[in-house]
Amino acid sequence: MRHSPPRVLLAALLALVAPPAGCGGPSHPAAPSSAPAPTQPAPSLPPPPAASTATAAAPSNTSALAARASSIPAPAAAAFSTPSPVAAEDRPPPCLLGVRGADGLTPLERGVRTALREAQLDRVIDLGLDAEKDCTERTPCKGAPLARTPSVDLAVVAFPQGCPPVGASVILSAGTPDVRVNAIDPSSVEVRGVRFRRWNPARWDGAPTAPRVPSDDVVPGLAGVDFDLPYPASLFKLLVAVQVLRLVERGTLTLDQPVFDGHAGRPLRAWLDDMITRSDNTSTRALVRKLHALGAMDEVTPYFAALGLPTLQIRGTSPVTGGDWHPGQIHMGAWDTARLLWLIDPSAPPPSWPMAAPFLGEASRQRLFTLLSEQAFHEALSTPALCGTWGVRQGIPARMPPRWIHRDGSVNVDELRRSTDARPCNASAEVAFAHKTGLTLNYGSDAGIVTGIPGRARRHYLVALVSNLGYRYTDAEHAGGPLPCLAKGVCYTQRIPALGARLDALMKSLLE
Repeated sequence: MRHSPPRVLLAALLALVAPPAGCGGPSHPAAPSSAPAPTQPAPSLPPPPAASTATAAAPSNTSALAARASSIPAPAAAAFSTPSPVAAEDRPPPCLLGVRGADGLTPLERGVRTALREAQLDRVIDLGLDAEKDCTERTPCKGAPLARTPSVDLAVVAFPQGCPPVGASVILSAGTPDVRVNAIDPSSVEVRGVRFRRWNPARWDGAPTAPRVPSDDVVPGLAGVDFDLPYPASLFKLLVAVQVLRLVERGTLTLDQPVFDGHAGRPLRAWLDDMITRSDNTSTRALVRKLHALGAMDEVTPYFAALGLPTLQIRGTSPVTGGDWHPGQIHMGAWDTARLLWLIDPSAPPPSWPMAAPFLGEASRQRLFTLLSEQAFHEALSTPALCGTWGVRQGIPARMPPRWIHRDGSVNVDELRRSTDARPCNASAEVAFAHKTGLTLNYGSDAGIVTGIPGRARRHYLVALVSNLGYRYTDAEHAGGPLPCLAKGVCYTQRIPALGARLDALMKSLLE
């Protein structure tokens, strides 16, 4: 079970340099200059330029995104249109993916920005804070168009064969007039020019102009545009898994020792498996309680900071229940999440940033990668768990792990209805997606490692998405009835898998 509806309802890189002055503002490309684009990689590449005067004066978010429709290629004009791959003659050689053009952007940054723009995530339907109670068979709710631009944090890291890794970090929020391409610090390889703020639900559903205070900072000392970092939902279980495996490597824990939840005891490896592959909350609480009992839970946030991943944080969990997972206490920036996946990925090159602590050993990394590879909830950036379900968009063309497919092809992981036959999607799958999702009423996330299936694809990349688009948000075709997540098992707006498809088409074009 995920960070999901209550059970009672269910029963029903990077060659990048420091940002120039002014990079903290929205980073649309400046007006094209007459300078020719570089033709070969340079040892250091400039980040996106500061916004031009015209860009800085852009209208408010929703209107700005809508106004973009006329200047974006045709796929943006129609909802869920087919992604348009890069034309063969326009594809840069793989080793030039990190070279900046006259607009100050790399081909990867340009493509990721376009993919997020074309997803038009501001056009979802909001079923409301009381959707679980209000949207029933007897009292269907139509919802209303989203009144504000959602907060979306998106990162991609590409691994071109025989070339250095290339990354892109972009954000979309009420505080930016368009998708913003972020600069990356050349030494720490951290996002710069963005001031990550703790998520405050009242700011989203109540008073968006409420004054901020210094304690709102996720990472003290950052400067730039304000970005309210959404709660990662069950994606944070990946951080718990890393800490558990650290203690296994120390000899403090063993994979076969019993861990108890009340009177029920199971081997630690069983709790770990269910926490990642099924996103089981009971398993997570049992492991968090165990970490608290060992005095190891308070190590989590400082450890990730020592790895150079300062936005990965867990605070405020209960040593008694293992619960109390709250927005504003648990954080995962998309760029740092992608770099955590880089450390886990057995096929990735060594990391390119300094770390003050060692990461997990090879056996633990492989164990974690295997668990991510067997994730059951392929329903966000990838959707084979919902293969053939009406109104579901295909996302990243990933295969469904065989352990969840029954003999008749059906997929039934939890109490929610799943695919009646995932075999057609697996037959056409091009990649494997080792990932972890997160979902609550108000938040939705997905992050993982994409590798081509031998003989079908060669691309290899990382993707991380953190957003405040949980299962209260849906699409026009799924509105007007009971809550889609409970009635149909369609728990994410289908603009998210459409975004996954766009990103994968981009990576296929650039890497193959």
